[in-house]
Amino acid sequence: MAVELLNPATGDRQIDIVRDYPAWLLSEGEKAMEAGEPPDVVTATYQLSDNERTDFENLFGVGALTTTKPEVRVRCELNR
Repeated sequence: MAVELLNPATGDRQIDIVRDYPAWLLSEGEKAMEAGEPPDVVTATYQLSDNERTDFENLFGVGALTTTKPEVRVRCELNR
């Protein structure tokens, strides 16, 4: 389920805090949302190879990438 949230097969996917957020963290997530700080539902860290980093720099310029381990986060933002 977490991987699907990073790149949904059918386009944007509505996040359901009860279904998608870890049950053991649910109360903390709800408190964060009430405070106006949507919690991360999924965090993915990637390790780039030297070739991938070179390809990235060829596309976006040297220095555009500041790490070899970029993170992607999906936050639970609900309109309540």
